[in-house]
Amino acid sequence: MSRFAPSPRLHGGPVRIARDAWLPWAGVVGLVALVAVVPVAVTTRSNIALLALAGIMGLVAIVMIGPELCICFGLLIGLGLAPFLDPVRLAAGGIPIWLFGFALAAMVMFAVFAIRALEGASASPVQPSVLLWLLFALLAFTVIRFAQSSPMDTPSLAAPFVVLPLAALLTFAWLLHDDALVQLQRVLPIVIALVTAWALMYIAGAGGCGACQQWVSTYGTGEGLLGAGSRLYTWGQEAFIAFVLLAAARALRKPTALWIGLTVIGIACTLLQNSRAQLVALFGGLAVLLIWRLHHARAATALLLVVLAGLGVYAVLTSSVGDHIIAGYRGLSEGTGTGAYRLNLLSEVRQSWSLLGTGISYRTGDIYNVDLGIPNTIVIIGWVGAALQTAAIVAGVVRGVVSRSAVGIAFASVLVMLLLSRPSLPFIETGPGAVAYGLTLGAVASLYVRSAATADTFAALRRGMIG
Repeated sequence: MSRFAPSPRLHGGPVRIARDAWLPWAGVVGLVALVAVVPVAVTTRSNIALLALAGIMGLVAIVMIGPELCICFGLLIGLGLAPFLDPVRLAAGGIPIWLFGFALAAMVMFAVFAIRALEGASASPVQPSVLLWLLFALLAFTVIRFAQSSPMDTPSLAAPFVVLPLAALLTFAWLLHDDALVQLQRVLPIVIALVTAWALMYIAGAGGCGACQQWVSTYGTGEGLLGAGSRLYTWGQEAFIAFVLLAAARALRKPTALWIGLTVIGIACTLLQNSRAQLVALFGGLAVLLIWRLHHARAATALLLVVLAGLGVYAVLTSSVGDHIIAGYRGLSEGTGTGAYRLNLLSEVRQSWSLLGTGISYRTGDIYNVDLGIPNTIVIIGWVGAALQTAAIVAGVVRGVVSRSAVGIAFASVLVMLLLSRPSLPFIETGPGAVAYGLTLGAVASLYVRSAATADTFAALRRGMIG
């Protein structure tokens, strides 16, 4: 049984402010203020307007629905998927908007966890796992390493390395309580609607819609499948690819028109991004889902899935997307193109590799390159930090698989995709990506794994406590 299955022993209700007579009026005032502030924030993009918008949205969320909606709004900002909000734009105090959104969500997560724990709300026991120990070790090592350098010299480079394990541990604690899962199910339709809107705006923006490009906070364009300027560079695409795999997992488990449609939209959006590395990583994640589904399918269903997958791969390889992928690997063998460019970058960056890394300083910005992934991590937190980070991701894949649940396999596919992207894509080294995959690791850690080893561990813990 999955940790995410409904608990038969739900206790109490969501953490809310008492519904006094003034509360509905506060909600109305908040909604009116929200409608008034949104146009100002979108048109002026001033720091004060953005902060006011975030504060009012948080108030309305807590009053009208509950803290989980506030958490999800903050996370959408941190993931770079909130409309019109450029996640790397600096808000008050020189803090990037993505970090502001994550900090908002993190504070509410911790507060809600603490209140529910004090109230004695129904919760699952903390299940020790290799993944949790690795996350603690990664967070401790990163903080200690940065304390010996100057992270405030370039905080935008330092923050993602701390946010990844911190987001995972906070998510794990937040999801321990049954109330969190119940309330999260209530707000998921809103999250899905906003993420789907982001994907549709990206597709329309690739077709030339200027307002749609502003919606997804495009910071550059390039040659794409639809011609010049049709490839949009956005920060949200680093997190969006994870949602594509989650939608595909849901569509494979229980196919419906809604989830199949969302999966098609997500894959189309990823294809339009015209990134070879992203496509290879996405196909790797989809392969994990397909293998899992074939393992549990009847012969006729398995044959149909294999045929459909084969037709899909054939269609991609014979299209301009396939030509783009093949040209990239041909150029790599010939020493030309993007592949050779990244190899040259790698040869330059590797000169700064060390066991414990350089930490953060003004010089780090000269070494860091947005066209590389884990090589940047080795520069900043060294081979030790990169090993801990990779081991945590691998442990997350293993835990998702051994959970024997659809949710676990879905998260495992996301982490497999992340592993495949690490050589050339900075999915962790940038803010929105660190938030996305920190959340994924925390969710995997929350899965309840039933095994003989788990039973022995709990028995030993109980004997130790009693003895």
